[in-house]
Amino acid sequence: MSGFEIGPENSGPVKLSNCGFWGRAEAGSQMVLNGKGSVTLTAVHFNGWSVDKPCLQVNGGSLMAMNCDFMGNGTNQSHIYLGKGVQSASIMGNRFRNGGLRLTNESTGDVQIIGNLKQ
Repeated sequence: MSGFEIGPENSGPVKLSNCGFWGRAEAGSQMVLNGKGSVTLTAVHFNGWSVDKPCLQVNGGSLMAMNCDFMGNGTNQSHIYLGKGVQSASIMGNRFRNGGLRLTNESTGDVQIIGNLKQ
């Protein structure tokens, strides 16, 4: 329940729904997405990722994150990193605690962010 990694050769879709990740502060990112395919996250709960890594490290492919709950443990934790290889991302209707979404976007792809909550 504390980590998920997609290798660089994966080109197929990955879909996760109604699941949770409870990591440890020293565990790093809860998801590292290196593939070329799409990753869909629906109603996923994230808590306790590393203070020096983003919760979601997206290095390639496409991300669709909807209705997820990013709890975190502190105000300096990144939620999502979008690397240069990201083709597109939709970040919609999620709850980002501790001040709202903290996003690093190095992608030149289509990135759309709408309807997220901060608490």
